[in-house]
Amino acid sequence: MSGPERIKAPVAPTTGNLDCTLGYAAASTYKIGRGTDKPALVARPKPPKEYGHKTRSEARLSRKRPQWPLMTFRDKDGRKWAYRGKKGRVLMMLATGRDGVTQWDTLPWHTRLGGTIHALRRDGLVIDTEREGECRHARYRLMTPGTLFQQGETAMEAVTIHRVKP
Repeated sequence: MSGPERIKAPVAPTTGNLDCTLGYAAASTYKIGRGTDKPALVARPKPPKEYGHKTRSEARLSRKRPQWPLMTFRDKDGRKWAYRGKKGRVLMMLATGRDGVTQWDTLPWHTRLGGTIHALRRDGLVIDTEREGECRHARYRLMTPGTLFQQGETAMEAVTIHRVKP
């Protein structure tokens, strides 16, 4: 023998005609790389995942999220606050609720009512906090007198929902 002799790895016994052997015998997912005799992994392209008749990215783009109507609150001096989403829903509850709003009124869709109340106060609305019960839970009441409007089908339409009296 001249030079080092190449020894092939022993082939593991398999059941049936499965291709789960070791070494160079497992050629179904490996091929020999260029210039070397080491196996290189072959990347197989995956077919796009189907969601009905659309791919995943098309299905994500076509999904419509619920659009909350724009809630606008106007005080007697003419200042306006307009919110959509959680803030708009909390503003509507504050303006229409006679007993005020607690965290329990907004569960499960809103878990941090105190943060939203803080943001509304920072924007200029006057909101009173009353502590009640042994655990000192907060009940929030809107103290700014004004009118709550909801945006209609077009931007020009507005529906008067409630008037907050002083």
